[in-house]
Amino acid sequence: MLKNSIFGRYWREAAYFAAILLPWLALAPLGFYWLWRSALLYWWLLLASAFGVAAFALRRSIAANVKAETEKIAEQASPVSNEWGPKEKEAWRLVENIARESEPLTESTRAIALMEQTVDAVAEFFHEDAAQARFRITLPEMLLLTERVSRDLRAAAVKYLPGAREIQISHLLWLKERYDRHGPWVKIAHPYFTNFLRLSRWTRPESALLSEATGRLAGPVVDFVTLRLRSEFTALLVRETGRAAIDLYSGRLRLAPQEIQSAAQAENSGAARDLVGPIRVLLAGQVNAGKSSLLNAIAGQAQRSVGVTPIRDIPAEVTLTLAGRPEVVLIDTPGIGDKLWTLDIFADQRAKADLILWVVSATQPASAPDLSALRATRDEFQQKGRHMPPVLCAVTHIDELRPANEWNPPYDLTQTDDAKAARIREAIDHIGATLKIDRERIVPVCVRDLDMAYNVDLLWSLIAMHLDDARFAKLDRLLQDARAFSSKRVLEQMAAAGRWLSKAVLFEKR
Repeated sequence: MLKNSIFGRYWREAAYFAAILLPWLALAPLGFYWLWRSALLYWWLLLASAFGVAAFALRRSIAANVKAETEKIAEQASPVSNEWGPKEKEAWRLVENIARESEPLTESTRAIALMEQTVDAVAEFFHEDAAQARFRITLPEMLLLTERVSRDLRAAAVKYLPGAREIQISHLLWLKERYDRHGPWVKIAHPYFTNFLRLSRWTRPESALLSEATGRLAGPVVDFVTLRLRSEFTALLVRETGRAAIDLYSGRLRLAPQEIQSAAQAENSGAARDLVGPIRVLLAGQVNAGKSSLLNAIAGQAQRSVGVTPIRDIPAEVTLTLAGRPEVVLIDTPGIGDKLWTLDIFADQRAKADLILWVVSATQPASAPDLSALRATRDEFQQKGRHMPPVLCAVTHIDELRPANEWNPPYDLTQTDDAKAARIREAIDHIGATLKIDRERIVPVCVRDLDMAYNVDLLWSLIAMHLDDARFAKLDRLLQDARAFSSKRVLEQMAAAGRWLSKAVLFEKR
């Protein structure tokens, strides 16, 4: 707890400050006279020397500690949100390196140069080998970034700037006018006035000596105390500039929040309850894995006919708004097999999926088609730099595992003396190891009877646990789609511009 407090973080600076100034602040003019009259002055000087030695040691410790603390703060800093994909997180590590290696700022011109260095580094990271990478942005993106920065600055001003709601721009202009008028001669007169005060103190030599010594020591003390603050401010400036630059050059600002919501509404053919609307859950797996039966069990009623052969049609989409359940869109595709058209449909649908529910039969666990399709899915998202949707797994047909004539749920998979539970556990472990899916993301289910479905509630709970991650995947997908060229969008913009120009011309004529 102490390490997280203000004193815990700055105890060296506080001790250094105290070791230098306390002896002098304690020595008021009358006290100095008393020490001299009591023959204790030499003892005081000896004690002050001891404090000086301690201050020298603390000074060296502070200088060595500043860089280490700055690196520690940079390492503990995390990206602004989980919406970032692998490429954005890699760019964030680049920003952290700049923050770690930057010297503490001492002037505003260096601050501007450091911000430009950070922006250029991020821009060149996202646009390699591009001439003038800094300008590889669109006007709407730049305006949206300006809007966001202005909103953040307003919130900070209202919260931290005294009198922000009362001070008017006219007041600041009045101060600037007075400064421009009287500032030059004040700068000239200030050194003379300061020297006059120093000379006037020598009417009392002991007071003048104390003031001079305090002034000489206070300067270095303040410099060392502020060194760490300047270092942390420098790292903070780099990180905040880097966050904004990553959002800008990665395309995160292609859409404003209301535009994201509009895109989600258009995709889901209805009003979105939150920013991105209901997530799209893709049911994937081989032929006869039990996807359609699982869809019906999740929906709580028959939504999809169950058959043994894939039907060559468009994937079925079912929007579920069940009480106590998250709103989702379930997508059932033809089973993955040796037919090329089934793989094409799956490839098209996985690009629009926010959460993938892989359905694997316990009697045919994780064979080559599942492994190949899942590997291709992961490779595609990694190559495109997109946020990988969470992958969950439902193991079906567990009632057919040995002993086949036994089915008496629920089963405790931790029991070692239950043969059925042992077979289910073995199937889960094998599927998880083969498909590289964490065991915590795998749920064994039985959906042969809609009225007696087993573990569907647990599957719903697993979906709810990964809902935020799925929303981030959907937001990333919407932003990626906005980045792609759309002739339809260009034509709509041209039409809107034409309508505005026509109205402007007609109004001008009137």
